[in-house]
Amino acid sequence: MRYPPRNYPLSPDRCIITAHVWRPIISDARRDELLGLTREIVDAVTLSPIARLGDAVDRAILRAQLAHDDTVPEPEDAAGEALARGVAMMARGAQPLGLFGGVAGLGWVGGKCNCCGRGAPDAA
Repeated sequence: MRYPPRNYPLSPDRCIITAHVWRPIISDARRDELLGLTREIVDAVTLSPIARLGDAVDRAILRAQLAHDDTVPEPEDAAGEALARGVAMMARGAQPLGLFGGVAGLGWVGGKCNCCGRGAPDAA
């Protein structure tokens, strides 16, 4: 097959490909309000029990991602603690393999989120 196909619209007026530019979705006027709401959500999630491996994975991702840019400070390393609890759950017995809430998700968190300073520091 020829690339690009002959009928591919290459002229700017017919081009179907557009450049995407990152723009913040939070305006400065609402930033403090939304940061407060985000912190309330994190506090509520932190209070919920970790009953399944998926709970540990979700909590570690949430805390690590929000701590990355100090949206929610992480002084007590709650992301690392959730990751460690997930590893302990995995060691105790069979767990689902899924990326979302399973063993693969636990590996993704450990490799991607830099929890406990053990992950890849430049992973993005």
